[in-house]
Amino acid sequence: MKTPLPTKTCARCGRGFSWRRKWARDWDAVRYCSSACRRQKIGPRDRSNETKILRALHTAPTSGIPLETLTNSVDQTEPLRQAARRLALEGRLILVQSGRTIDPREVRGRVVIRRP
Repeated sequence: MKTPLPTKTCARCGRGFSWRRKWARDWDAVRYCSSACRRQKIGPRDRSNETKILRALHTAPTSGIPLETLTNSVDQTEPLRQAARRLALEGRLILVQSGRTIDPREVRGRVVIRRP
């Protein structure tokens, strides 16, 4: 039986990724899941999205708020999801789908954010 490949979490987008043969020599130094994440890194816009989420949570009810309500632009949805994943991995918020807490690396579809 095969052993599972080692996994890591991308420092920028918060998604999980698995070991690849091309990373065999420097797996310990790999931080990003793709060249796009490596190029973009975490910038001021990402930090402002994190601040926006935390401010909204401060005034939100204990049941949480849908993440999509924090933006009125479809273009901003994915950067907000990435910021929410990073915050959830740090333990600063909880992601909920269908009433259950989920792993931030596995987020698909609509998600509710809640205070821990």
